[in-house]
Amino acid sequence: MFIQARKLSIARGFSEAAVNKFKTSTLLPQQPGFDSIETYVRSVNKESEEVLVLIKWDTKKDWQNWEKSDVHKAGHRIKKERPEYILGMEMSYYESF
Repeated sequence: MFIQARKLSIARGFSEAAVNKFKTSTLLPQQPGFDSIETYVRSVNKESEEVLVLIKWDTKKDWQNWEKSDVHKAGHRIKKERPEYILGMEMSYYESF
């Protein structure tokens, strides 16, 4: 299994909107090798929350194929401004053996 982890810093009160953005994706579930999305929320302080999104793939190759796909690239060609409630984001990658 290959996991892409996104850790988002979110303005307090907007974590549900961030979670819904990932949970309502219609493209990912159709991709070969896609396994699941898990989301977790924790309070950080009075101003912010942290949303952890784990996107699971059967293999690293499946994830790489998604990253290189025309569908994925097309979604990034559309210039979208990051919502103001997203204060920052980090990505990490994990493999299970």
